[in-house]
Amino acid sequence: MENHLNDVLSLPAAGLPNVNSVQLLVSCELMKNQLKASPIEPNDNILVAQDNNGQPLIFTIGTDGVFRLLRFTNGSADGYTSLDLLASLTDYVQTVTFDLSEDIKGRVSIAFALKRKDNGFTDLFVAENLPGDFDWTTFAASCKKVQGIDAAFTADHIRLGTTDINNNALILVSGSINSNEYYYQINGTDYTAVKLELPENVHQPTEIETGFAYGQKGKFFLYNIGGSQTLECTTIADKFQGSITYDFSPGNTNIPQKYRQLTYNCMATAQGMQTNPMLISSDLYVGTDQGIILFNGCKISNGGFQVVTDQIKDVHQLYITEDAGNISVWAMASPSRLYYIYGKRAKGGYTWNDAILFNSGIIHIAPIRNKVTLANELFLVDQSENLIHCWQDPTSTVWSQRTLNTKSDAFLLNFDSFTTQISMTDQDGKILPAQNVSITSSEWLFATINGKVYSLDKDNPAIVPTDSRGMINIIQMTDHIAAPIFHLEADFLDKTINIYPNGKIQKGLSEISSGDDIKNAKDADGKPVLTTDQSADTLDGVAGNLGQLTTATAAHKIGVVQDGHLFISLTDKGTKETGRLSLDHIADNLMIGMKLENGAWVPHTDTTGFIKAGGVFDDFLIFAGDAFQWLENAFVDGIKLIDKGITYLKDGVSFIVKKVGDVLHFVLTLADRILTIVLDTMLTVFKAINWVLKLIGIDLQAILRWLGHLLGLDAVWETHKVIAELMKNAVIYGTNQLEDKLDDLQAFLSKTFNNAEDMILKQVLPANIGSQSLSQGGSFDNPLSSSAGSWIFSQIFNNDLFGGGSSGSVSHNPFEQFVNDIIEPTVLGLAADLENVFKDFTGILSGNISDAYKMIGDLIKLVIDPIKTIILGVIKFLKDLTGDLQVLLTESLDIPFLTTMYKFFCALMGEDEDLTIVNAIAFIIAIPYTFVSKIITGSAPFADSDYGMKDAGYYANLFGNQVSPFTLAGSSSGALAYSKIGGSIASVSAIPASVLSLIAFAEDGDEPGLSTLDKISLGFSLVTAALSFPIKKDDQNDDSYILKTTTWVLAVIKDIAFKFIPVKKISAGAESIVDIIIFCMAMPADSLNNESGWAYTQDTLSNIGGSAAAGGMAFKDTEAGPVIGAIGAGIAYIGAIIGMLNCLRSDDIVHVVNPGG
Repeated sequence: MENHLNDVLSLPAAGLPNVNSVQLLVSCELMKNQLKASPIEPNDNILVAQDNNGQPLIFTIGTDGVFRLLRFTNGSADGYTSLDLLASLTDYVQTVTFDLSEDIKGRVSIAFALKRKDNGFTDLFVAENLPGDFDWTTFAASCKKVQGIDAAFTADHIRLGTTDINNNALILVSGSINSNEYYYQINGTDYTAVKLELPENVHQPTEIETGFAYGQKGKFFLYNIGGSQTLECTTIADKFQGSITYDFSPGNTNIPQKYRQLTYNCMATAQGMQTNPMLISSDLYVGTDQGIILFNGCKISNGGFQVVTDQIKDVHQLYITEDAGNISVWAMASPSRLYYIYGKRAKGGYTWNDAILFNSGIIHIAPIRNKVTLANELFLVDQSENLIHCWQDPTSTVWSQRTLNTKSDAFLLNFDSFTTQISMTDQDGKILPAQNVSITSSEWLFATINGKVYSLDKDNPAIVPTDSRGMINIIQMTDHIAAPIFHLEADFLDKTINIYPNGKIQKGLSEISSGDDIKNAKDADGKPVLTTDQSADTLDGVAGNLGQLTTATAAHKIGVVQDGHLFISLTDKGTKETGRLSLDHIADNLMIGMKLENGAWVPHTDTTGFIKAGGVFDDFLIFAGDAFQWLENAFVDGIKLIDKGITYLKDGVSFIVKKVGDVLHFVLTLADRILTIVLDTMLTVFKAINWVLKLIGIDLQAILRWLGHLLGLDAVWETHKVIAELMKNAVIYGTNQLEDKLDDLQAFLSKTFNNAEDMILKQVLPANIGSQSLSQGGSFDNPLSSSAGSWIFSQIFNNDLFGGGSSGSVSHNPFEQFVNDIIEPTVLGLAADLENVFKDFTGILSGNISDAYKMIGDLIKLVIDPIKTIILGVIKFLKDLTGDLQVLLTESLDIPFLTTMYKFFCALMGEDEDLTIVNAIAFIIAIPYTFVSKIITGSAPFADSDYGMKDAGYYANLFGNQVSPFTLAGSSSGALAYSKIGGSIASVSAIPASVLSLIAFAEDGDEPGLSTLDKISLGFSLVTAALSFPIKKDDQNDDSYILKTTTWVLAVIKDIAFKFIPVKKISAGAESIVDIIIFCMAMPADSLNNESGWAYTQDTLSNIGGSAAAGGMAFKDTEAGPVIGAIGAGIAYIGAIIGMLNCLRSDDIVHVVNPGG
């Protein structure tokens, strides 16, 4: 397993209070990820227009019949805002069909049919000439009802022309009246329909379109009569001339003889070269059995007839999008293949690139040609009913895509991603939350950043604040190993940080020097990456090509790259890495390649083959990005070529890579044609590498297993099972102990409190410990700061993992009475003293341990007796509260994101379990804990044994020989396992527990009982309590151990019993005070037992940070409260991580009490 988790960097900072430098940890992984789906339903009722800024306007009819507009919204949770366009039209039950058009000026017109409530028949409405900046919330008010429609008419199809003549559109609506087919024509400003019969009494035309012919509006019909076909345009009479019919049918003698007998399958009209309203004529495209033809400007003679492509067979649907100089033709052909042809407008006519197979298995397409970027953008629905968003970078022409929604699971998307995480702290390791950074990309890209979706390119940044952990998390869907370069800038930094998401992939591939390296490559679980049988020649050939291609990328990085860094380079502010290659280190005569011979790829050694590849044959006319799209879709298993629906080519295919000037040429020879792709950036080289690896069956999934991060679900699932049993058994064991030893517990605590003040105030901390910074360690490299290690925490912090859950109902009236009578007055009575402390808390957090111990120690005199009263009072209710705890742990949860994710993983494991609080908590902890264990110990936590932790009698066996709850358990192997494994799990559990507490405090609702978040937080706290009991070490100082066990009891009461306090401010205040006391007891406990510096650091950061976090929420209405709360939470978070690492790395018993505060 690759253990390089983060690039660590320090940069000078300016403009931030008390911050001299910023420490950054940058981590990137190719990994699986999950996000919520977009609100756009995958169906064939989707059409797209665009606003003034080129942003798509997505119109769709959902399965519920609601007509919606969805607009991309930069910085929104799922990327789109949804608007019910017709909510005010209450006399109708659903939208049946619609069409839209955009005129030359960019104005949008929409026509739609609504089903009436009273009888189920349809009415028609029209809204015309809506400007690009239209307020769509007023759409219904802009609609006009069409008059003259038969009361029994049922519409099934609408064709809406543009408004380029007379500012109104020709509308054709087909449907039925009493099972007879008719169509209505609407033309003019009075919106009155005229009922007409189809031409020549045709029962059902193949297709109807609207357009223009020689300055008149025209209706185009394609239909069959007997064995003949007719394609004609009939114009609408106007004041200048009457109706005229133009014939474009097969057999027309003006059509060139070669194309006169084609079979027409479909047609589409588009804006032509002539746009003067007096002369305006549409371009008429026709899909045939042999390709696509064009009647330019509705002409046949004089250059009007053109062949767009004869490379596609059986075209059955066409979509045309265009801008001033470019045309995109999208063709659906059997069987469900989508082809793309690029066209260029020129004074002499149109020129066309070769058709490319863009995708397969497509059932619907909604394209635009973005009028701002002058690039393609489209939305596809495939046969699996996945909704896919595709777009083309306007500069590189490289295509990208992301899945927006899936019919199989309309809530959660599971996908491959490059996941990038940036952590920021100051020079002392204190986190930097809510600091704005600017993020751009070398390519046009859509990415999820800290839970919000952004559109990025090199010029349009996303301005994103760091989250409460001081982190930026970037999730980019991918279907290949090529990745754009991110650029991070901030006002407080004087450098641009260039980030390479596929840095680990590049490093791994650069280590391939022979075919044996590929053959012997293993994934993290020791399984071979190569799963197909390949000859040594084939593997050596692939290795040679990989070597040259990865070498080409080795020197592309500009600026400063520190030794060992994989993910970042530094450049002067404003200088952004483009990924353009620098090939000075590559020999000028480089030429290497492979050829297909008897169905197998072998090294290309034939010199004449290289000469052929120099370009003497007919070149494909195609852009680089389109070429890659064709390569990735036209080859199956890297050997067989799919062309025109036919699989062929066992031989006769070869490719070479050669250096030409400052770029590489990737030249693919197919029979008598040559495809040349210029590789001039890191992204295009990795596109080529991706294709070369697929030749031998190493696809993205294999690369992810090999050089990326896999969850390791088997190990995670076993860990989750162990933690779940530990949780359930801990509650049972604790309840039984309280039955027998409650009086002992009260007596022990009472005695300890009586002596605590004296022990705390007399203790002097060691000089080397007291001088440590409170924030020390915040920027250190650790597994949980990496993209993979912090993945589940990013889902909690950024992606609303717990969002949408139902409210809980557990409450306990006797305890609430005690809260009202004792706890609330006590906390309020201490509020003024606490507020004075928290006013100075930012100073405390910037100081050292001794400063904090002295300042907080002074507070002990005020709080020790009141807290003693609270704690001893709460103990009386512990038996009842643990009973409530047993009930709620087994409750089923209904949290959309988390429930769907858990069911997804259950299905992968072949299990069927409900999501209870126990299962949710155990699963969430198991993910990062398993990852960390593999990194630090080299194996999964329970790879060899569960150490008896699943047994119902585990706690009784571990603690059973004790005469009281607080005496020796010993340093047996069982005790060491509990300390090492249990303590590290407890520390991991403390991280989400503290986060959820902050969220709960911030909400401060008035609802009685526990909310869902409260219950989940309680579950995490239970894990921490159950697995952090301080087992007595051999020869441990008795007073030290008494203090340690007391802090554990206080932490359990704070984290579990205080959750039942209904008023969040009071709960937060009480928790803050108890954290102070725990800190003041932990310091002398550590000192008396001569603990290591790690123990002091964990206790200090966890308890001081926890107190600040809770205190900040208790005083959230003050200016400083939220700031202190956020800083404190970050410090406590680091304390929990240190506790985890201390447990895993130690060979002795470790006391991790109250990790994370």
